[in-house]
Amino acid sequence: MYEQGVYKFSHKKLGYCHISCMHKYKNALELGTEVVIVDNTNTKAKDYTFYEDLAHEKGYMVFCLIVENAHNGKDIHNVPEATLQGQAANILNSLRLLPSGAA
Repeated sequence: MYEQGVYKFSHKKLGYCHISCMHKYKNALELGTEVVIVDNTNTKAKDYTFYEDLAHEKGYMVFCLIVENAHNGKDIHNVPEATLQGQAANILNSLRLLPSGAA
């Protein structure tokens, strides 16, 4: 975010942002925060394994929520189309569906 409140996606800062999110998450769990929500683009199992494993280690219950078409199909971050298609494929390949009747 720029000071004027304008968001501009920068692929160069993506790694830093993911590491920062992981540190904030770990700190929240260590403080015993009752509910911790991670709002991130985790399109592969390896992207969210850190969060899931640490939550279980600390005794938290984990729920994963996939939000589809949150912006009427419009990319608000100006991510290249090839990257969006790759993310969509990653999500489809990493879905774990519950068997019929399971809750």
